[in-house]
Amino acid sequence: QNKLQRSVRVTTFMHDIHYISFPNFILNPKYFILFLIQLSRLHSRSKVEKVLKILIMFPFITTQTFYIHCMSEIQHVGNCPIDCASIYYNGVRRSGLYTVVPLLARMPVEVYCDMDTDGGGWTVIQRRVDGSVSFDRSWRDYRDGFGDLHSEFWLGNNHIHELSTQGDYSLRIDLEDWSIQHKHALYQSFSVEDEEHQYRLHVSDFSGTVQDSFGWYHDKQHFSTPDTGNICAEISHGGWWYNQCFYANLNGVYYRVSRGSLGPDGIVWYSWKDSDYYSLRKVSMMIRPLGQEILQHPNTGT
Repeated sequence: QNKLQRSVRVTTFMHDIHYISFPNFILNPKYFILFLIQLSRLHSRSKVEKVLKILIMFPFITTQTFYIHCMSEIQHVGNCPIDCASIYYNGVRRSGLYTVVPLLARMPVEVYCDMDTDGGGWTVIQRRVDGSVSFDRSWRDYRDGFGDLHSEFWLGNNHIHELSTQGDYSLRIDLEDWSIQHKHALYQSFSVEDEEHQYRLHVSDFSGTVQDSFGWYHDKQHFSTPDTGNICAEISHGGWWYNQCFYANLNGVYYRVSRGSLGPDGIVWYSWKDSDYYSLRKVSMMIRPLGQEILQHPNTGT
């Protein structure tokens, strides 16, 4: 207990010396991981391992054992997964929540990994399943992310940018209607620019089991939310890469009914059943390195 009450002196990336109390950060995995990143950059491997030996005794630390292992292996977060494909190719094949550190990220990111669909290794960036989460949100919410990774969520535009620009990524969109009919769209090229460029979308090279209603019309569009003055976002009650206004909008209002045409603010894929306003039952968006390459931090030598 005395060890737990001690303050640990660490130097952060952008500040002078700070003091972080053990009880404050071991209860929060994000602070715990940030502490290890800082420690690994500043001190030797032996010091990192010494701290890990203390922390690993506490069952309420929820960080993945796999991730803790990668932190202790080498300095500079060298062996940590940068996305779900990295985790998959390190032998983890169960879908669920994992922690990754994108190459451009300042902080670790908790993500949902789909290890089952079309070969696995997908990092899920959006999901709609039951209307439990409102997507009528502000620019800040869409920037940082919101919702429940186990059900409905938007991962966050900052995270999507960091993930999609660290290599060549593909995007898969899965769609399901109220007759439980399932279709998908696949784009071999996908990336999102940073906030300074309003998270501009780059998406192309379409294939799939549904007609394209996204890439051809929304490519090169900036992201907008209802609070940014974009009339399309206001009408649709959600953030999206609007053109004038959309042929696909997966962040619209969730209608808990099986009727077809409900208006322009539902979860829409224009070409679905020849009905422009048909509101879908389930949708998800997930990304993966093109060709399923094994991606890790560059100083691993792999």
